[in-house]
Amino acid sequence: MHNFSEASDHENAYDIAIHDALKTTASLSPVGRLGIWYEGEISWVGDAAWAIDRAFSVNDTSVVSHAYHKQWNVSLTVFDRTAPQKLGCVREVMFKNESTAVMKVKLMMHHLPQRDSSGMTFYAPEEQALVHHYDDICSLFALHMPKATYIQHVAGSMDKHWCGNEGRLSFSPFSSDSAESVVSATLSIAPEEQQVGAGWLLVAKQYDLLKDVHRRLRATGQER
Repeated sequence: MHNFSEASDHENAYDIAIHDALKTTASLSPVGRLGIWYEGEISWVGDAAWAIDRAFSVNDTSVVSHAYHKQWNVSLTVFDRTAPQKLGCVREVMFKNESTAVMKVKLMMHHLPQRDSSGMTFYAPEEQALVHHYDDICSLFALHMPKATYIQHVAGSMDKHWCGNEGRLSFSPFSSDSAESVVSATLSIAPEEQQVGAGWLLVAKQYDLLKDVHRRLRATGQER
């Protein structure tokens, strides 16, 4: 297991109830919805095509669930843990192609605000992350997938920017009226191959603090 979060023994993991969110497509969990686009169709973990083994492993630092797509023969093992300094959450995903063919897919992470807020969102190129501002709080949303051929960050409503047939997000680096955002990673995965990545949502009042933790998470992931 790749420890993207550098969690220490005293950092208690999420409540198991958070993994109930993997059983519904209307997720308002801190890390939002997790999905896959393949051959013109997007499937969110929690819809009828998925078999979910929720929170089958729990310890002081992580909660682990497993999801299997019954038509596409894709398995996702999901590790959720608290971020360094307890600034948010880290979701590590192990993606395995259990089919007999090379799969060209997109792994999607869709951030939905947990409270009603007009907010604003922008892409920060230096950090390769999306930054949300609402009230006096800011958050940073990122996905690190070392073997991805392309990672795209979109600010604003997914409904406005997603073309499902093509599996394409339109260019949107800024949204003045929404704290919603989505990140997609384009992957090519051989039969029985497994690829690992991690997404995180960090929340604080000080942006510099978010940047420090974000850079540490990225550096840790790049070492693997």
